[in-house]
Amino acid sequence: MVHARELFTVDQEKLSLFNEGRLQAHIDNKCAFCGAELNDLRKIYCNSSCRRKFRTKYRYITNSWASTRWRALRRDHFLCIPCAREGRRTYSREVDHIIEIADGGDEFDLANTQTICKRHHRLKTAESRRIRTREKRGYKEAVPRTIEPGSKSESLSYQAS
Repeated sequence: MVHARELFTVDQEKLSLFNEGRLQAHIDNKCAFCGAELNDLRKIYCNSSCRRKFRTKYRYITNSWASTRWRALRRDHFLCIPCAREGRRTYSREVDHIIEIADGGDEFDLANTQTICKRHHRLKTAESRRIRTREKRGYKEAVPRTIEPGSKSESLSYQAS
């Protein structure tokens, strides 16, 4: 009798090649499959064909975002984690990567996901993009200020370092 666990074992060597290929694509700013130069820093594939071919190459070790998202939502009971830290109960159906994929976060790692409301998702994404832009332009380390709960202006600004 074959157990389901044996059918879905992950080849660790293939998994490391998959993750290294994606990470190196971000570092080099080249397509993960064909190696073509990319203009957009957020992308790792030059087109949908390369994305499909890369994922087909590593088909048996990749997970679907839908299943990872659903598991994260169930784990967090559909509650926004940042709102819970503030003492509020906000139901949400959005899932966010704690460490963004563009910053080297794992795409399908359940430990790298959190349920988050639209407001916090928008703020977190804006902050990450500002920091990445400042680092790209050569500014010294960007230090984000904390967001005051219930503040009139939810825009983030940076302290001079």
